[in-house]
Amino acid sequence: MKKLVALLLALCLLCVSAAALAETAEATTQAQKLEMDGFTLDLVSGEYYLTYEKVAHQLYVVVYPFYAQGDMAHNYNFVWAGDTFEMTVEGVEANLASMEQNIKSGLEAQGITMDAFTPEEPYDVTLNGADCVALDFTLQLSTLGQSFTVYQREIMLGSIGYIVTLTATSPENLDIITQMLTQSLSF
Repeated sequence: MKKLVALLLALCLLCVSAAALAETAEATTQAQKLEMDGFTLDLVSGEYYLTYEKVAHQLYVVVYPFYAQGDMAHNYNFVWAGDTFEMTVEGVEANLASMEQNIKSGLEAQGITMDAFTPEEPYDVTLNGADCVALDFTLQLSTLGQSFTVYQREIMLGSIGYIVTLTATSPENLDIITQMLTQSLSF
């Protein structure tokens, strides 16, 4: 189970924004309730989302909260684990090396080099009443002669079987996106 969760964590990080693969791709022009299996997202005007068929270990929904400003670098996504799962801080810590390797391999397959993976200490957190484990980390990436930094937060919602990945270009924006997710999400 631990290796499966490490693989799932890596898959969450490799979110592609290819709208052609999505079942539904839509920019919201007004507030919209997006009813998914196991949770609801109350999206605000200007957010863009993609939904996919619910398949274990695959993207289920991706939301671009700053789409109205032309920004697709910031997003959060949900990957369904296939079932509920138990995750602990110790379990995440034990799988960091495996997670790093899975992320690196996945990025390399997309032509992106991972120059550094810097995880912080995983921690227990409650997201809208659901107990979960979270991990923040920084990725130094390069592609096509350009280097950039990505800040990510993984939130493992084992009680409902989802892993949420938030991606931002700064720690401050990561916190803003987390707040937006918290305001939008209900179970």
